[in-house]
Amino acid sequence: MSSTVLTLKSLGINDLIHFDFMDPPPLQALEKALEHLYALGALNDKGDLTRLGRRMAEVGILVWFWCGFGFGFGYGYCARKRL
Repeated sequence: MSSTVLTLKSLGINDLIHFDFMDPPPLQALEKALEHLYALGALNDKGDLTRLGRRMAEVGILVWFWCGFGFGFGYGYCARKRL
């Protein structure tokens, strides 16, 4: 779900609660995805993409691989949250 949320945010879709999903995910799943992206540093405290979040979206790898491949360590975010 985190990768989907990241993609939607990178496309400028910020109102995920009212987004017209074909099969809407549970609200709790959206909340967890937003929390996960915030913990990784991809979102700021307002829910907007950070520079790191934009980079993550550009690379296009799954969010949970971000730290595993070592991309996040250069930004100093992977130490904040262990996956």
